[in-house]
Amino acid sequence: MTDISINNNSNLFENGDFIKVSDIEELKQSVVIALHTFYNEWVLDSEYGIDYFNGVKDIGLLETDIRKQLISIKTIKSVENFNIYFDRKEKCIKVSAGLNSDLGKLYIEDTYAI
Repeated sequence: MTDISINNNSNLFENGDFIKVSDIEELKQSVVIALHTFYNEWVLDSEYGIDYFNGVKDIGLLETDIRKQLISIKTIKSVENFNIYFDRKEKCIKVSAGLNSDLGKLYIEDTYAI
């Protein structure tokens, strides 16, 4: 699959056209979008997103919610070595996981401020 690059760290245009990502780079971008979308944030689908606010109260619920969002990405087949940690001092959630997809394996590690 191919998508428009939405990387905030680089120029989005090259030679007057959008920069595009495909294959594993597109999958990485899809994972970031899924994990950074808060529950009820997207107007077109009020069930989409992760309920980080209530998840802080119940880490098991949050883990289930994050796994559900990852598996909803079309090319991801399974999630393994999933770890989640709520850092109360830094007020953030740290997530890491291995993803098996049609495109190969991908390891994610990210932090989400709450």
